[in-house]
Amino acid sequence: MGRGTGIMREIFTLFWSEFADSSMIGEEERVPFIRHDYNRETWQAVARILVKGFTDCSYFPLRLSKVFMCNVFYNKALVTVPILLSSLKCYVSKHEAEIVEQALSKDIPLDSKDLKDFLSNFDCRRVASLHNIHDIMELAHKELIQKPKYVSDCWSDIIAKLKLYFPTIENLVAFYKSHEPTNAKVVDMLHTDITNDGEREAFNHLKKYVRGLEKSKLYAFPKFVTAADIIITDKILVSFSTITGAARRPISHTCGCTLELPSTYANFCELREEFSNILLVDSWEMNIV
Repeated sequence: MGRGTGIMREIFTLFWSEFADSSMIGEEERVPFIRHDYNRETWQAVARILVKGFTDCSYFPLRLSKVFMCNVFYNKALVTVPILLSSLKCYVSKHEAEIVEQALSKDIPLDSKDLKDFLSNFDCRRVASLHNIHDIMELAHKELIQKPKYVSDCWSDIIAKLKLYFPTIENLVAFYKSHEPTNAKVVDMLHTDITNDGEREAFNHLKKYVRGLEKSKLYAFPKFVTAADIIITDKILVSFSTITGAARRPISHTCGCTLELPSTYANFCELREEFSNILLVDSWEMNIV
């Protein structure tokens, strides 16, 4: 049975992954939506889970909209235009984010079907509204602050315990940026002691694989190794095994943020196939020591 911080990170990561699908709306960044089966006590319980996850395991769900969390921690009046627009573009789909960019640069016709569909999705009646940055901010304010206001009110007193770690909006935004996985960050986290050519080749294959990961698999990689889909350590220690045949596979030890990598791959494609099969699985057998 798993013990220690690895299994705790796994629990919080899985909770917030399921919560994002069942109780939040948005894309890369999301906000809670009002559910009739959730009363004030239920929302406060969710806030306590957030606090517990951060204080015990340094886990913070980056799917929560930055603007929403800024409003919970501080005050909506302190939310700047760049943060508001950045969160809006993460809240909507990639295609809708492109429409916002085109609207900001006034590079989209007023009679565009895409523009009309976008406005309709957000119950906006003024066709020309997205040609004005203030109206775009109004739309973002409505979606990210006004609609989830009941939840932010339920959370504010409980989440205030974390303000010690995030005294300013700048601290919170910097945390989001530093803990979001990127290909370059994850590659830089990989550390090892190489003793032979097989290990050197396997390690080079691993770095090549991580550099090429698309976003969904990129988030799954640290989740597999550290049990968290955010960056919670500055190092992933890579050790090597000489396993061959059907038993060969990468093994993670999440409490120590360690990856046990076979050094017996004949080529890059073999490593890519095995790792991709692992990262496509939603949960893994925990190998925690």
